[in-house]
Amino acid sequence: MAMDGQKLLQLLHFYNPWWLAGRAPESLALPYRRPVLERLESYLELDRAVIIKGPRRVGKSTLLYQMIGDLLDSGKAQPKDILYISFDDVEMRSELSDILEAYRQATAVAASGRTVYCFIDEVHFLPDWQFQVKRYLDRKSPVKFILSGSSATLVKRGAESLAGRTVEELVLPFSFREYVGYSLGRSEPLSAALDRVRANYDITELPDITSLLPFKTELLVAFEQYLSRGGFPHLFQVQDEIIWRKLLREDIVEKVIYRDLADLFQIKQPLLLEKIFLYLTGNTAGLLNISNLSRSFGLSRATVETYIDYLRQSYLVFMCNKYSPSLEARLRSAPKMHSIDCGLAHAFDVPEQGRIVESMIAAHLLPLSPLYWRDGSEVDIVLERDGGLLPVEVKYRKQAGDFKGIRKFADLYGCHKAVVVTGDELRRIEAGDLFILLVPAWLLSLLL
Repeated sequence: MAMDGQKLLQLLHFYNPWWLAGRAPESLALPYRRPVLERLESYLELDRAVIIKGPRRVGKSTLLYQMIGDLLDSGKAQPKDILYISFDDVEMRSELSDILEAYRQATAVAASGRTVYCFIDEVHFLPDWQFQVKRYLDRKSPVKFILSGSSATLVKRGAESLAGRTVEELVLPFSFREYVGYSLGRSEPLSAALDRVRANYDITELPDITSLLPFKTELLVAFEQYLSRGGFPHLFQVQDEIIWRKLLREDIVEKVIYRDLADLFQIKQPLLLEKIFLYLTGNTAGLLNISNLSRSFGLSRATVETYIDYLRQSYLVFMCNKYSPSLEARLRSAPKMHSIDCGLAHAFDVPEQGRIVESMIAAHLLPLSPLYWRDGSEVDIVLERDGGLLPVEVKYRKQAGDFKGIRKFADLYGCHKAVVVTGDELRRIEAGDLFILLVPAWLLSLLL
């Protein structure tokens, strides 16, 4: 799509204020630095395009601006060596070659031979973006691409076309540890105590939390806030619950479902997609029964499966498959569906608290590909580790009982350790050759 050259230049100057100011505005490169930022910046040393993927409003754009700020502050790049493009802005959606040509005319960087750092936000809105990027990579152009996207399928499809030329990072809503770092981060004693506890922490061992005890009250308050509000950082400062619900609903329903997904996948009935989304958030940590959903909404199984896949691709929900030694049995069994963020469940429904905590723990364990198990009894989460299987049961509002599901699972698969997530109980139980660690939800999510 061609665009008036003058208009394009105006947009480029608007989105790249450091060309004149010499530095990234603090209002964009916010002060709190997520742990993933250091890893992303290390990827800049690789001869690959960097892809940052994740749901809307989790701070991907902030990470891009922080990377820009660090490049400028370190002297690794001059202000006009950096180009930021946002394809979330419909006015910016031109051919990449046209944008880069306008950029060269505006800055004359190409003549210098220096590396150009090209940051493209919401790249999936650019049709065939992977082929346009590949053109520059194939020519060995001195352009370093840093791309973000909030559509899993379109980003994945593009990355597959750039096989061996990209490095990817998934960015999700703030974890509880990040929420604590953001809200209580000015407390250096707390940060130091947390670092001590987290050093060499292993989920299969009981942590020594002596150094955290002076901060336990404020950590418990922060945990209750996190469970209610979740980890979308742009809403951390919103105190009024009615306004918070309104903004989160607008960001998710209006922007993701009715705009992003309806536009990207040409959905003719987005209202049905919204209804399915509301059902899933209200039944987080529940088994997914496609047949029941199909009957309830009067839709074919294929349509329901497609719509759920769209929601999964937008990172609003994720699935855990059933554990089985047989891969075929895993794929054949009904998955467990989880909301990606505990705040979503509260914004649209009031699910049982234990379900919210289970989904929150599963989301914190997402990098470890959590599973679940059910065979008469149930284990909420199963982790496959080098040392074998680790069953994890969530009993947040319940008294620790006989651990029937864990015991049965351990007997079947030869497990010697298990974790039970509690409200505030921290101890170790020995049951024959099975060691069960009782760990409070606030502590486990803080250490993961």
